[in-house]
Amino acid sequence: MEIKRLARWSGLCCVLSMTVACSRPSSVEQSLKLAGDNRSELEAVLDTYRTRPEDSLKLRAAEYLIANMKYHGSTVSPALNQYRKRFMQSDTVVEYHTFNQWWKELSASWGDSVQVTPDVKTVNAAFLVRHIEHAFRAWENAPWHDEVSFNLFCRYILPYRFSTEMLDDATQEYLYEHYQPLVAGEKDVRKVFAILHDTVWKRSADLSECIYILDPVALDKQGQLQCYQCCVLLGNIYRVLGIPVAMDAVNSWANYSLQGHAWLSLVLNDGTYTMARNDSIARKGLGVDGAEIVRLYKPEKDFPFKYAFTKRPSKVWRTEFGFNKEIDYTDSTLKQLFSPMQFDVSTDYCLGDSLVMKSEYPVKNLFVGNFRSGDDWRPIGYACLTDGECVFRGLGDSIMYVPMAYYKDKWRVLENPFILSDGNKKVFNPDLEHRITVRLNRKYPFIAHWTNQWAAMLGTYFEGSNDPDFHTSTRLHTIDHTPVFPNHVKLEGFPKFRYVRYVCDLENTRMNDLAFFCHGKKLKGHVIGCDPTDTLTMNKPYVYTYKKGSYDRIYTRGIDFGSPVNISEIFYLPKNDGNFVTKGHDYELFYYDLDWKSLGRQIAPDYEPLTFENVPTHAVLLLKDHTKGHEERIFTYEHGEQVWW
Repeated sequence: MEIKRLARWSGLCCVLSMTVACSRPSSVEQSLKLAGDNRSELEAVLDTYRTRPEDSLKLRAAEYLIANMKYHGSTVSPALNQYRKRFMQSDTVVEYHTFNQWWKELSASWGDSVQVTPDVKTVNAAFLVRHIEHAFRAWENAPWHDEVSFNLFCRYILPYRFSTEMLDDATQEYLYEHYQPLVAGEKDVRKVFAILHDTVWKRSADLSECIYILDPVALDKQGQLQCYQCCVLLGNIYRVLGIPVAMDAVNSWANYSLQGHAWLSLVLNDGTYTMARNDSIARKGLGVDGAEIVRLYKPEKDFPFKYAFTKRPSKVWRTEFGFNKEIDYTDSTLKQLFSPMQFDVSTDYCLGDSLVMKSEYPVKNLFVGNFRSGDDWRPIGYACLTDGECVFRGLGDSIMYVPMAYYKDKWRVLENPFILSDGNKKVFNPDLEHRITVRLNRKYPFIAHWTNQWAAMLGTYFEGSNDPDFHTSTRLHTIDHTPVFPNHVKLEGFPKFRYVRYVCDLENTRMNDLAFFCHGKKLKGHVIGCDPTDTLTMNKPYVYTYKKGSYDRIYTRGIDFGSPVNISEIFYLPKNDGNFVTKGHDYELFYYDLDWKSLGRQIAPDYEPLTFENVPTHAVLLLKDHTKGHEERIFTYEHGEQVWW
């Protein structure tokens, strides 16, 4: 009798187990199958919340995490483990001079290769339950609870990671203890967002040579952070305090470098909020973070280069913990181009242009592309064709685009580039009947970053002497106007000097190239200066490093000619990006007409603009440097000037 009873109970348990398993979402079952030996840990989390009706939301939250866990993991390596250990052993915030040296040493010793450990195989039940419990407490007790739906909670408060950062059990407790006091008593989530943003985001700087992401506790001891590292630290702080945030990004600027930019947004029931520069509260409807290049200095009216420049986004993408079901990842082309965890939120940032396109190719999707710096046209968005037609939405304004299709294993540009502005399309078909002569001084946009730096050279000077210690010296020239590229200073009425040098403070912008002439003939000598470890070599116009030693704050670099000479001209180049026309480099100009077509090739005889003749009007142009560098961007030539796109 007892055996029969046990058999019935065993059968009932089996049925119940099958019923529970069948009631799980298929996405959860997929993760459990992938978990391998870790399956019991994940099932223990589900079991924790399955038995009590009052935990129904927590069960749904657990299912959300486990269902999407299969797409996530941590980057790990012996070098990263040792790198993190050094941060954790430090009693203070570590500056980039130190931690970059750490990473250089460790990656050399241990190797820079990393692997990604899948969360489904490594995250245990204790970690997940503790995380879920804290997330619910933070959300339910937040003064702004009513502004955050359960759906937003799951997407923007609940997740335990933003990217591939390391995970640490102490993260929630540590961040709450260190940052909650900064906003204690504040009821407006928009102000809380701003307070914490101002506290942490000032550490965002492109100085970290380690591209991987430590856990938030270790990141909090890293003095300078890449933008995405800063997002991980600040984002975890927000979520620990029950603030729903997302990491939004421009994968690459439509008119600028290969690099993009990431930032954090506050996501409430009524929309997306972000920060404006110098603002004290998060607001809706603001532009894209990082697009403005701040002009700290205004050069003189006769400064020859336009330095006002705004980076333009064609799309903004949001990285979430959950899978984007709107993109058909059975399409291999879409799978290669778009992350399954990214969502198009361009319209949240006022990118509202749309475009109707047709295709003669028998394809499923059409793509819209931008020019990728130093490369070619690359797709940045797609739309599904219906009856041979599709609509692209949420495109950035005043940007150069091309329509593209992937057909027979090849990317094909369907028509010549066009500018989309306020919904109006202006196509650039080169006019081969009307040609012009162009003078080109750069292959890449000039920006205020350089005038901001060159302003520091004002007041620095050149001096000559016949004493090796410059005990007696004569000032030859003081830089009193914003330098340009290149700079020629004519000298008259000075006696002969054996020694000449450039003098500046350590905080001033350094000199990249320096030469002295006597009536057109370059004077030769050997480099002199206050730091013998300095690697400056004359005639290397953008390769220049210096070492801050223990000597005084006056920095000098110059030449010993061996004997006194007459000096009639000083030539110098300030530190720059290497994208001006450079003497001796091999350049080729192209125009676009459904393909890149050459307009000629020439070696730059000097640091002066290049002249190309017979250039078609109304054409998109590209100047390539075959000698060095990959920063090259398309431009049009309008009213005698390069206009960058």
